[in-house]
Amino acid sequence: MHITGNAGCISSEYLVAEEFQMLLNTSIENKTLSRTRDMFVFSSFTGLSYADMKQLSEKHLIREKDGTLWIKIERQKTKTECNIRLLNIAVQIIEKYKTERKSDKIFNMITLSNTERNLKKIATLCGIASNLTYHMSRHTYATTICL
Repeated sequence: MHITGNAGCISSEYLVAEEFQMLLNTSIENKTLSRTRDMFVFSSFTGLSYADMKQLSEKHLIREKDGTLWIKIERQKTKTECNIRLLNIAVQIIEKYKTERKSDKIFNMITLSNTERNLKKIATLCGIASNLTYHMSRHTYATTICL
């Protein structure tokens, strides 16, 4: 669903498959922007919010007997338990940043305001007309990834 927002920008609640592919396939040389894209992609494959990403730690990663890796976490906003099976791309993103950890947190997240600013730059680089926001990753998970 696309609607026209401020300044004539196209606003969307989620990325459609073509936009998501553009996001995945665009080469981004800037490390900060690349990292921001990876965090957005991780959230798009897990449905985790920015707040939940910030609290995600080793204790939330559970390997089941069948070898699958899961996130088991209490959502910060709703206090409900959330169980998410990790797909390969999400596991790859965890592994990519494993050596950069400064604590038990899975990711060293930058501030939300910097993340949002970076997403605007990423959208431009990728040719995505939508007003890209971090929250869109959750909706992308629910509509583009899960369906």
